[in-house]
Amino acid sequence: MFKLTIKHLDLYRVMAKNGEGRYCNDLGSDEIEMLTKPEWQELYQAYHKWNGSEDWEIQSDGWHLMDFMAIAFLRYSILKRCEETL
Repeated sequence: MFKLTIKHLDLYRVMAKNGEGRYCNDLGSDEIEMLTKPEWQELYQAYHKWNGSEDWEIQSDGWHLMDFMAIAFLRYSILKRCEETL
């Protein structure tokens, strides 16, 4: 199960502030540096499980999600966590 951390919340805040997620763009280097390679791999895997993707594999760079993928999954994870605590 994907564990949401403060680092994910910070990443979401930065992406939302930058207006990202509306188009199919790569993440900026400053955003990529917000998580470690293992954290990006975990996010990548969790995104594809959530999305129902069956034909994915962890990329060698470990973080390659487009902005719309990352922000959509983080938004979902944040809302789900809030609902669970209410």
